[in-house]
Amino acid sequence: MNNTKITFDDVYANKYIQESVSAVARKAVKAFPALVNLIDEIKQDLWLEINKALPAYDPQKVSIETFFRVVIDRRSINIIRRYQASLCKDVVSIEDLNESDLVDRNNSIKRFCMMHDLKAVFQTLPPEQKRVCRLIMQGHSQLQVAKRMGISPSYLSAKYIRPIRQRFKEANLDQYLNENDSAFM
Repeated sequence: MNNTKITFDDVYANKYIQESVSAVARKAVKAFPALVNLIDEIKQDLWLEINKALPAYDPQKVSIETFFRVVIDRRSINIIRRYQASLCKDVVSIEDLNESDLVDRNNSIKRFCMMHDLKAVFQTLPPEQKRVCRLIMQGHSQLQVAKRMGISPSYLSAKYIRPIRQRFKEANLDQYLNENDSAFM
């Protein structure tokens, strides 16, 4: 290690590192809307992780920007995992997710957030709409659900599907209502 001591104030004053912390927090919130109210906590936790990593920094081996950007990127995975777990402990076991899942934004952690968002809307639905949602989530087509309920597909659509879709839109979750996705509404 180099004898040159770098302080937390030196790191905090670095505009690149400040922008990196903010960018990672914004990216997490954009990818996982359930974290929107936790952006300041995410930033604070990133700064705490930077402070913890400070003794390991050696300016002879790497630039300050590169070192702390790696710290931010690596530690953000665990921070996001922790907040995801605290938001939705009963939806998915966090042990089911591994670090590679969290790096690939298109797999488990994205589904984890989706399930949290879906659960929040699902809990607001009346019992019959919940039943329709369950059947569709189990892979039944709208035609199969209508037959099972003894109603016409048009009645199912008017009475159940449209109101459910409207609830998702009101909750700004219409990204989950992909019309091209036959498995969903």
